[in-house]
Amino acid sequence: MRDLILKKIFIPFYDYIYKKSSRIECYKRLKRRNLLSCEDLYFIQWKRLKKLINYCYYKIPYYQKLFKALDLHPTDIKTLKDYKKIPEFNKLSIIDNKSEFINPEYEEKNLIIAHAGGSTGMPVKVYRSPQDQEYICALRARANSWCGWNYRDKIYWLISDQNYIKQTDSLGGKFFSFLHRNNMANTKNITPERMFCWVKQIKKFKPDYLSGYSSLLEEFSIFLINEKINLNGIKGIFATVEPLVQRELISRAFNTPVYNEYGCSEVPCIAHECQYGKMHINIDEILVEFEDTDEDFETKKLVCTPLYIYGMPILRYNTGDTAVLNEDDSCECRLPYPVIKLKVAQANDNLISNNGKLVSGMVLSSYISAVTSGIRQFQIVQKDLLNIKIKISAPNYANEENEQNIRKLLYELMETTSIKINFEYYDKIPPDINGNFRPVISNIGNNDNYKANIRAKNAHTYQ
Repeated sequence: MRDLILKKIFIPFYDYIYKKSSRIECYKRLKRRNLLSCEDLYFIQWKRLKKLINYCYYKIPYYQKLFKALDLHPTDIKTLKDYKKIPEFNKLSIIDNKSEFINPEYEEKNLIIAHAGGSTGMPVKVYRSPQDQEYICALRARANSWCGWNYRDKIYWLISDQNYIKQTDSLGGKFFSFLHRNNMANTKNITPERMFCWVKQIKKFKPDYLSGYSSLLEEFSIFLINEKINLNGIKGIFATVEPLVQRELISRAFNTPVYNEYGCSEVPCIAHECQYGKMHINIDEILVEFEDTDEDFETKKLVCTPLYIYGMPILRYNTGDTAVLNEDDSCECRLPYPVIKLKVAQANDNLISNNGKLVSGMVLSSYISAVTSGIRQFQIVQKDLLNIKIKISAPNYANEENEQNIRKLLYELMETTSIKINFEYYDKIPPDINGNFRPVISNIGNNDNYKANIRAKNAHTYQ
């Protein structure tokens, strides 16, 4: 009865009051595009790109300077080849020019901050307007619907987004979550005790779907299997942010299909799997350029432009990932969105405390981004249970405030002050011998036998 009242009265009333900015209006408009042709979507893409370029030229300080330096005007951009005269950007571009990327029509305090760490070790703060955020939610909702999700279905989150976490801590935030039928796990503490709390929360909330970072879903799945816990009624799981390497394990733990979502904090919702397991690009709202690499003829690097973000517009962002575009690959779902095969960057390692506490590398990257400033790159190396080395690349080298904040963060996350933390400073932190870069490296975190022993050692504490 409560669900019926919520669906038929409270949510429609809320959507009516906030109709102009409500994500449900964006969602309905976006979903109608499922019936268009691929050519229609490319037409929409080009129209939205031209609008964004024009806006950046007249409104965004960074692009005003750039276009002037390039002697380029929006009217000069008539083809994609013309658009490529604008140089590619990356995390470092944003770190070094943050204030000039932010839309001056918004006060910074009114913008939403998304903390990005990811697989590059570059802590970036990305700013979005409330309208941008609503659009992101609507675009993700449309992509989720390709897998059977309905806008009114309940969803439970296993992520580390501090905006959502802070939101759910307030009374207004709890009401907002109630209306949008979502709930969230406290992923700052990943212990058997905490995961038992997640189980209780899920059983009480009874979500239709789960969504979360791949590494958190993997760890929770191992816990459920070891504890022989069944969470019935979940229709599907959306894995995001990190490479999905344990699909079968997660599917077995929850007895439900697992779908992969591809995106990043800088460019959310780039692509999403449909119910048949093929990855489709949201080409109407994301321009994805496939640029040549040194790997092979087919594999291309992904350079993306989110066409719906105006709080901090980003043109031609190099994601650091690669993919193969299957232009002739049709899908049983008959969606008009092109299909790609992803080859994303390597996932982070996890840290393990001597008390059995696990700290997700992805969660850690996000939190480091939130508590530091002026860092261009970092790398955390866990030598053993009691020793951690932190490499930092920063213009001014040693920064006592950053060091204090990182120490405090690690002590809190690992629930111990017995670890010794040493800092080293570099002009640039080099990749490993294979050319890969991992921001979090654990010499013990990837040892499966060690992790199994830690879990077994601590399991009895919470039974």
